[in-house]
Amino acid sequence: MVFRRRWIAAIAAACVLVGWIRPARAASWAWTADELQKVRALEKQVTLDRKSGCHLLTAGRFDVRTDISARFAAETSLFMDTFYDGFCTFVFDRLGVPVPPAPKRHVVCVVRDASGRVRTPPARKTSDRIHFLKKPTVVVYKTPTQYRSHFNDGSGGVFVYRRDRKGRWVRFDIHTSALTQRQRHFKFFQHATLMHEGTHAMLRALAGKTTIPLWFDEGVAQLVECSSPRGVLRGQVNPVSGWWWRRQALKRPADGWYAHAPSLTKLLGVKAWNTDKMGYQTRYRYALAWNFVGFLFSSDEGKRALRGMLDRLARGENPLLTERDCWAVEPSWHRFLSQSLKPRRPGR
Repeated sequence: MVFRRRWIAAIAAACVLVGWIRPARAASWAWTADELQKVRALEKQVTLDRKSGCHLLTAGRFDVRTDISARFAAETSLFMDTFYDGFCTFVFDRLGVPVPPAPKRHVVCVVRDASGRVRTPPARKTSDRIHFLKKPTVVVYKTPTQYRSHFNDGSGGVFVYRRDRKGRWVRFDIHTSALTQRQRHFKFFQHATLMHEGTHAMLRALAGKTTIPLWFDEGVAQLVECSSPRGVLRGQVNPVSGWWWRRQALKRPADGWYAHAPSLTKLLGVKAWNTDKMGYQTRYRYALAWNFVGFLFSSDEGKRALRGMLDRLARGENPLLTERDCWAVEPSWHRFLSQSLKPRRPGR
């Protein structure tokens, strides 16, 4: 009997351990009845490029291009449109960042259709509070192999932007792929990747030609990525996942960092981000930027600082944090970091 009890206790302990070390599985996506009607309407507007076999949709704020299905293109378009509204609600309503003025019309970029011909840019919606320098295109490949043939840097998604010699924006694209056959159904897709790369696009549109510090760009993107998709689409950004692997990355410092007292000025001065194809050094930088932005978001004082940084970014002012600011906030961040390294359940 004693032996049996020990076995039961051992099995129970193993189950608890697995629950602690396995990251929480991403929840599937579900549309509301009204959203399903919009998806069906958008699906009817999808066109097929027979030459490439891609489904194209240009109805929303984001153009969508995918070789998965017309339904997937419609769902991606609606998701990104709703994400736009949610991100604007978070930045301008919840954080209280002043809405920047619309750019002048002569700054408009080159816009081309599927055949490569230049066309007149569509009129901006009066409800737009963040104005895209060029209408973004979301490209979703059917397989990771297709994605890696274009971006072999170890990532699962990327935001690409580029200007020509005259300063006109010629690329403003988000690229990602379905990792498995199951993910070719939008219900099971990696929505966090769309939100992460979508945040990069939104910040770039907000900043215009102003340089965005890497730590801020990646930190805010991860803050949004780790939040509930439905919450983000409603303008509520509160991290609910991603703690486990980031905490593990923080426990093994790279590039000469110190575990409990990393230099904030060093983080803010990082010039190259993905230097090892998403290896350990890059994951550590991601975890550190995520933790610092999470620290800013964890208090009313931090949110005020975050609001000020977004405002300065929109007005083209740098740096977002001065060296004196770093000295003032670093001790509080180190205390927050120490708390983050303590054991906690995934998703909490």
